[in-house]
Amino acid sequence: MALVTEEKVWEIADKIEAEGRKPTGEEIRGTLGGGSLTPIYAALKTWRIKHEQEKLAQQVPIPDTLHTKGQVLIQEVWDIAQQAAAAQIQTERDALELKQNAIQAENEEILRTADTLNANLEKAQAAVQQQEKQIVEAQKQAHDATTQVQTLETEKRVIQQQWEHEVQELRKTIAKHEQTIQQERQLRSVAESERATLQGTVQTLQQEHQSTIEQQKGQIVEAQKQAHDATAQVQTLETEKRVIQQQQEHEIQELQKTITKHEQIIQHEQQLRSTAESERATLQGTVQTLQQERQFLQEQFERLETMLKAQQNTIQSLHDSR
Repeated sequence: MALVTEEKVWEIADKIEAEGRKPTGEEIRGTLGGGSLTPIYAALKTWRIKHEQEKLAQQVPIPDTLHTKGQVLIQEVWDIAQQAAAAQIQTERDALELKQNAIQAENEEILRTADTLNANLEKAQAAVQQQEKQIVEAQKQAHDATTQVQTLETEKRVIQQQWEHEVQELRKTIAKHEQTIQQERQLRSVAESERATLQGTVQTLQQEHQSTIEQQKGQIVEAQKQAHDATAQVQTLETEKRVIQQQQEHEIQELQKTITKHEQIIQHEQQLRSTAESERATLQGTVQTLQQERQFLQEQFERLETMLKAQQNTIQSLHDSR
């Protein structure tokens, strides 16, 4: 805001009057480039009073024609007329000053009101600009939020599809694993039957003649071959198990139960192995295979448990990110 001084107002008023126009407060304010109207009108009032005083102070010169008709008399008459005119001018000036004071009081009230309105207007404009900025910022935030929501929805759909696919794969793996367990149970049933047959064969070998012993030995060799084939089949089934990856906690518990049953079977086989040295030699390969199977299942269980924990952490992270 421009600094308003009395000297600047007087200087601008003199220039306007010199151009043949009447100085006004608005024009002086425009020339100054702003400022309050109250000090401008106050300075303009003092300029007008000073201007009137300068005009009254100037003495009207006596015409040259009066010098030829009695300078002394005319001078006296002229002085009396000048005094009367000065008195009349003073009276009119006083009345004018009273009127100007009243007008100035009204102008000052108007100016104070105008200043208040200008200040309120500036505040309102500033508030409107601030609100416009807030609206623009809110619109930007709303747009960013909408974009983020859309992105999250897309990610959610992708994750949901991946999760459903993984669940389907896990179900397939579980079904395949259950089928494998069933096959193992069947193979163990066959092995039990074969062990029972072998035990009967051993007893028969002890009772029969020496000539039949060689024939029974051939049968034992064939039984060993069958046991070896059964072991190879079990190993093949175990190889298929390696493709199993993530399972749920309930499935791991079921697998633990299966492992426990397998261990019980192994213990039973170990007890049967002590019945006869020849049978131990025949069934040694089967026992070793079952021991390896138990170790493999234990490792498989530990690996599946680690993979399940990792999957649970991943699912929990996905839920948290939602």
